[in-house]
Amino acid sequence: MASVILYGLLCRINSSRALEEALQVRIDFRWLAEGRRIDHSTICKFRIGHAPNFTPATTVDIDSGIIVDSEDARSSVFRYIEGFYNSKRIHQTLNYKTPTHFEQLHETQLAT
Repeated sequence: MASVILYGLLCRINSSRALEEALQVRIDFRWLAEGRRIDHSTICKFRIGHAPNFTPATTVDIDSGIIVDSEDARSSVFRYIEGFYNSKRIHQTLNYKTPTHFEQLHETQLAT
């Protein structure tokens, strides 16, 4: 539940009702909620019960830096996904190769 709320904040989705809608229509939120159907009242109760944990305090960054606001968090997550995760993960659309390996194969094909 906390991951859904935090990811919602990164996506600038603040209200419980908007999070409920995102959980119904957006695949990224569905994946994060592991397919569970969560309504807005459950989200609201969770927020109220864990209010001190969702205050805008500073958090440790992935790269051991400090996250000051949501824009810093967004750029940190983007750097992680694009710089590390996507470069190591195989992609079905790239014929089950990592992007780095696919680009290397493409460059060698262009050179010949």
